[in-house]
Amino acid sequence: MVVAAVGIGLLVVASLYAAVLNIRAVREWYTPDRTWITVVIGDGLILGALLCLVPFGILALWQWWIACVYTVAAGVPIIIWQHIRAMQRKHRAAQALERE
Repeated sequence: MVVAAVGIGLLVVASLYAAVLNIRAVREWYTPDRTWITVVIGDGLILGALLCLVPFGILALWQWWIACVYTVAAGVPIIIWQHIRAMQRKHRAAQALERE
């Protein structure tokens, strides 16, 4: 029952988050150079939902920590890649302005 309740809560919160991300001003802010922030927040929502299971003994705290470590381990290379791409885009834009 707890797992279902947490899952439904996550579904509701993630749906609201998706609606916020779909707001034009928000979308224009994060696209393309800040997409990684939206992923970090989404991962945080999942980890938060998993943390809600710990007090009920459904998930041990050490298991939650492993999920956190794995999430960070998988996310850091992607964030670095996105930062590199952002710098490349800015460099190309600056070069294009210099040519004009």
